Amino acid sequence: MKIQLTYTLLLSTLFSGYALAQIPNEFSPTPSFEDNFDGTILNIQKWDYRGLGVRKNCINTQSAVIVRNGHLTIKTYSNSSSGKLQNYCGMISTQKSFLQSYGYWEAAIRFNRAEGNQVAFWVQSPTMGLDLTNPEKSGVEIDVFEHLAEATQDQYDHAIHWNGYGSAHKEWSKRLSTNKLADGQFHKFAVAWTPNGYTFYVDDIPQNLSGLDQVPISIANQYIILSSEVPRSYPAQGYGPINATTATFDVDYIKVYPYIGNKK
Repeated sequence: MKIQLTYTLLLSTLFSGYALAQIPNEFSPTPSFEDNFDGTILNIQKWDYRGLGVRKNCINTQSAVIVRNGHLTIKTYSNSSSGKLQNYCGMISTQKSFLQSYGYWEAAIRFNRAEGNQVAFWVQSPTMGLDLTNPEKSGVEIDVFEHLAEATQDQYDHAIHWNGYGSAHKEWSKRLSTNKLADGQFHKFAVAWTPNGYTFYVDDIPQNLSGLDQVPISIANQYIILSSEVPRSYPAQGYGPINATTATFDVDYIKVYPYIGNKK
């Protein structure tokens, strides 16, 4: 039985394209949230469609969110059947079903860069900016992975925003790069969020990033967002129809492990 289990785990690792999860010791090995996108439709017990309608230079629509072949795909596409070019994007969240403070938040991601397209895996507070004197209580926006519209295929950002999105807004961010993002494989992005701060991980490797000690540590319950958008300029010809676009954001799985301190 042990040999069979080991063989099964090895096959799972080989076919997934990345190593099995290595969760830091201060987190429970049992996820409090998990979606492996094994079905054929979005699980609406776990997710809701966020901000449907116009968002900057895109319309958020349910049709852009597809579950197929064991992963989630959010497509950015265009349609000009009305005589005017219109872009379409997708965004989903767990705001109505799952919120948690602290934890190890991880997703396996791949994407195809397209001019003007921005994709992200973020952890958002519903009260971010509510009390500008207490950003820890109000919560923050944690961008575990973000590929900004102007970035190249090998670039990604980690970021934290607090005190709302108006004149009081503050942020910390780091742009990094790795050629792995162009290999067509899924790669793991995670944040370890504890009462002591935040540590970002890429493929299980902790990132040594300066300035994080100056960022407020949220104590708020926060939720997951997976998104695609077109915030600024975009190709004059658009992104092509939904079945032809190459502007895709794929998520193989997403898991959240609760913080338990040193109880293991």
